[in-house]
Amino acid sequence: MADLDDGPEQLPLTDETVERSLLECLPSARFDRILTHSPLGEYTRHRRHEEVARAVLRLWLRGMLSAPELWLFAYDDNNGSRLPRVLAKADIVRELSSELWQQKYDLVTREYGFAETSWEARVTPKTEGFFRISTPEHARTWLEQSRTP
Repeated sequence: MADLDDGPEQLPLTDETVERSLLECLPSARFDRILTHSPLGEYTRHRRHEEVARAVLRLWLRGMLSAPELWLFAYDDNNGSRLPRVLAKADIVRELSSELWQQKYDLVTREYGFAETSWEARVTPKTEGFFRISTPEHARTWLEQSRTP
């Protein structure tokens, strides 16, 4: 995780700022698979998630990040009216075992330090969903469809 503003009143960042921050955080540029945010934001208008997703797509297209495929989170919170859920149109849906979910929950609460009553802990999903990107054409389509106003 980078040290970019993640608060509710986020100002837009330049593409270069987000890309540089991502590359500086990574131990390598080569991966078996990259899981990241979606340009859709997962939550009602989370600008930083949208920017990160677009940056990962651009870096992957330019070969600055290498992986056979990208998995983009596929969640929606119905305009903030409920906790995020997997979208029906997700390409990949996985139910986590109790043990794996507990590891994920512990990561959020113990490692990241979020309280058990926090939104971050409550939103830790037992069902995960992703959009799969495996071709440059598909990545470009996501970028085209996700341009910010």
